[in-house]
Amino acid sequence: MPVDIATLNGPQAEAVQCTEGPLLVLAGAGSGKTRVLTYRIAHLVADLGIAPWRILAITFTNKAAAEMRERLGALLPDGTRGMWVCTFHAMCVRMLREDPELVGYRPNFTIYDDDDSRRLVKTIMADLDLDQKQFPMNAVRAKISAAKNALVGPDELASSSNPADRAAARAYRELDRRLARANAMDFDDLLVKTFELLSKRPEVLERYQDRFRQISVDEYQDTNHVQYAITNLLAARHRNLMVVGDDDQSIYSWRGADIQNILDFEKDYPDAHVVRLEQNYRSTGHILAAANAVVANNSRRKPKRLFTDAGDGEKIRVFQASDERDEGRWIG
Repeated sequence: MPVDIATLNGPQAEAVQCTEGPLLVLAGAGSGKTRVLTYRIAHLVADLGIAPWRILAITFTNKAAAEMRERLGALLPDGTRGMWVCTFHAMCVRMLREDPELVGYRPNFTIYDDDDSRRLVKTIMADLDLDQKQFPMNAVRAKISAAKNALVGPDELASSSNPADRAAARAYRELDRRLARANAMDFDDLLVKTFELLSKRPEVLERYQDRFRQISVDEYQDTNHVQYAITNLLAARHRNLMVVGDDDQSIYSWRGADIQNILDFEKDYPDAHVVRLEQNYRSTGHILAAANAVVANNSRRKPKRLFTDAGDGEKIRVFQASDERDEGRWIG
């Protein structure tokens, strides 16, 4: 059954029908980006005959992945069998479970959750006599995580002139050793080890490049360096890479997200087609005017201006609360 593109606005339809080569979709808040992502995938399968198992769609949360799978199920009643619609971490788990021995792990490797990782780092810091007053455990863990997501190893971190970096490097090196001994990975390792698998094993990379002829990545403004590197490896052969994001909504810099990934997409792919989704379906005119005025001050951004057909709506009122309780009472 063909996909009904007539229900989309002009830029949405343009993005859905752009199916060859790199595509950057700059999607403002409330502009229907999930609709575009799902309609484009449905168009690939239902109208262009691309097999579902040749499609990889990466989202940032399990909730978003579940919503996308549900929407695709409604658009493609004949099935989405074999399609990968998942988070970066879930994708990495699937790849690592397929070839664990190629990165030095046994098939039944364990994935440590945040609590497991916290306990292990706490033990390591005690064993290494790292003073938690001088080097707080959360700060050490954050430095290790940031290093892994930037593909920086413990030796490189240890070369820093900052004593806190050098302390974190000692814990990082021991963490790697103990995780490997336990046949375990933490969440950051899932990304790092997958990059290692794809970059050092050309036969594995070739297998996934051959399989995934169409790749889409949501919330691209929140990708970190290792996610960016994995994406570009997978897309290198066919270059049918669609990334969707909004440089004005980047909120994860504290966990390694690099807004430069979306700002530099056209440098990475000079032949990229760019579509701006600027029609907002969620807010009224006064709200959008205020939002446009605020984000215009962002120092690093792609130009776009949200608009709506919903009318101006109520004027914005400003309330200055004395504290969070006062704010809660006013909102309630």
